[in-house]
Amino acid sequence: AMVVTTEPKARPGKVFALDCEMVDTEIGKEVVIVTMLNFAGETCFESLVRPSARIRDYKTQYSGMTPEKLDRATATLKDVQRSLLDLVSADDILVGHGIDNDLRALHLEHRKVTEKKLHSSNLWSGCGHFQSLPTHRQVKALQVEGLGEVPSGPGDPNARRRP
Repeated sequence: AMVVTTEPKARPGKVFALDCEMVDTEIGKEVVIVTMLNFAGETCFESLVRPSARIRDYKTQYSGMTPEKLDRATATLKDVQRSLLDLVSADDILVGHGIDNDLRALHLEHRKVTEKKLHSSNLWSGCGHFQSLPTHRQVKALQVEGLGEVPSGPGDPNARRRP
């Protein structure tokens, strides 16, 4: 079920970097790793998530997930949603690479989000193919490169807001 960050907290808004890793299951893509960093780049939330359906492809080359790692997962998507709603206020800004996909996979609606492209000269080979893809740990690159550049208003073309 979709959950929405609607309640402002009794504190100023914060900025968080969010990243999710997914696997392919019998019902589609499901989240298996959720990582969130605070403005200082410290991990403030990280969880393995047990998918609700049988896994067809672990996407290990992209997600880093293996059957052995996932065996340690005890949290459900609903558990993770509850934890994120405890941490994230409607006044907070979420930054991420592919943030719309991550929020969709989390079944989480949040109105203050911005996409942050990871710039790295070694991601592309000369023929235009990926040499390597970012892992959930590389969201830490957002702490220095992206969090200081969060769009400040609705006129910013990089701002992504849900209607």
